Amino acid sequence: MMIRGDTEAGKAIAALRWKPQWLTTGSINLFPEDSLYDDAGRRADAEAPPDPVLWRAGVSKYRSEAQREAVRTVLSAPAGSTVVVNLPTGSGKSLCALLPSLLPIPGESGLPGVTPIIVPTVGLALDLEGRSTSLVQHQTAYQPEDPSRRETALRCSAGVQGPVFLSPESFVGSLAEPLRVAARSGFIRYLVIDEAHMVSTWGDDFRPAFQQIASFRRELIALSGSEPFVTLLL
Repeated sequence: MMIRGDTEAGKAIAALRWKPQWLTTGSINLFPEDSLYDDAGRRADAEAPPDPVLWRAGVSKYRSEAQREAVRTVLSAPAGSTVVVNLPTGSGKSLCALLPSLLPIPGESGLPGVTPIIVPTVGLALDLEGRSTSLVQHQTAYQPEDPSRRETALRCSAGVQGPVFLSPESFVGSLAEPLRVAARSGFIRYLVIDEAHMVSTWGDDFRPAFQQIASFRRELIALSGSEPFVTLLL
């Protein structure tokens, strides 16, 4: 440990940077973790030209051919189907969920409906909300303790919410009834489960709400009638 200096509360202490004895760099002061903060690009995927619908998400091109094929697959999926999108971290899977949630329901006077996007952590929900701020003029991250949760629930029931980022506990709990109302009116467009592998890795004991997603999904599909929503697993 080393003393870094004085603060109002006293001495500030921090750990010395770790450097193994076998790492010899001559006169260069190099540490093992330095490369983690290198801004050099790591992925060599070539960007792909856009589809006209991308303007809805404020995007001018696809990051890769794989992202374009994934988005096209989601948008063309038949009602009631399940789509699995398996792409590397940072390759743009979120666009596969966000773009469809912004498109209007055909024949519904431009209503966006509601697309529940289930995420494992509050931090991820807030991050995704930040990305959608310029595209959606109201709150999109649903938190049960937030005073504005009632407004979000009403927008879901009325089919004007668009994307709503929420936890599995909120999906099967406090927001369940507004989603039932939306399903009966045909307002649910997609059901998205981000980090879908968490259903099995976290759902057995740690967070049982993950295991309840499947049964509530079946209930919503039954309520949706002849045009059930598409399920998207990221």
